[in-house]
Amino acid sequence: LKDVSQRDLSTELLGQQLPAPVLLAPIGVLDLAVKEGDLHLARAAAELGLPMIFSNQASLPMEACAREMGDSPRWFQLYWSKSDELVQSFLQRAENCGCSALVVTLDTTMLGWRPRDLNLGYLPFLHAKGLGQYLSDPVFQQLVEERMDKGDLPPSGGVTLQAILSLVRLSSKYPGGSFWQKFKSKKGLYGVRTFTDTYTRPSLNWEDIKRLRKWTRLPIILKGILHPDDARQAIDLGVDGIIVSNHGGRQADGSIAAFESLPGV
Repeated sequence: LKDVSQRDLSTELLGQQLPAPVLLAPIGVLDLAVKEGDLHLARAAAELGLPMIFSNQASLPMEACAREMGDSPRWFQLYWSKSDELVQSFLQRAENCGCSALVVTLDTTMLGWRPRDLNLGYLPFLHAKGLGQYLSDPVFQQLVEERMDKGDLPPSGGVTLQAILSLVRLSSKYPGGSFWQKFKSKKGLYGVRTFTDTYTRPSLNWEDIKRLRKWTRLPIILKGILHPDDARQAIDLGVDGIIVSNHGGRQADGSIAAFESLPGV
């Protein structure tokens, strides 16, 4: 016997009024599903007034999505790389394009054992997919240029049709300059190699979260918390929020389900 003729799903989160307690999770490499998938998602989020969490592994730069969203809320997901300078550049860009929170993903400081990907020898990043944030970043570009100056590439397996096709794909994906210049200099190959060497940071720890608090004015949310002890430590460090997540089970197969761990957290 409650009057439910007028329903209100709105809620307040981190000082923002949202029409529903829903966020669009960060999903990388969306161009595997549809061309310019990040922009489609940004437009949908803006239309609904729900926050979109820009993926660190997006196919397009965060600035492109921000332009589509107007004043609608958006957050930024951070995979903490081996380069602190690159991390700080991502943070500055996120602040500049209107992100209102930072989501630090904790469960991919190194890639899990993924049999299907291993069986196929497949990683989309090796084809320059999902690198939109990196290829548009000035610090990352500088890292690539430094690597090119050193000529720092692993020994080639020889000239094969597959190797040539791969270089063609990388050259077409890499921004700036003519295709022939990029193909001849192997810039795309240098870019991918720079990414794979800096992508993850297995040494990430609580001290880094302390440092992060000094680097950004944005609220910090830790994504990947599954244990009450970690939740308590996050609170003690002044973290603003927690996303209880096991990366959809894809990253750590056999982990406790996020739903099961939620009550304890």
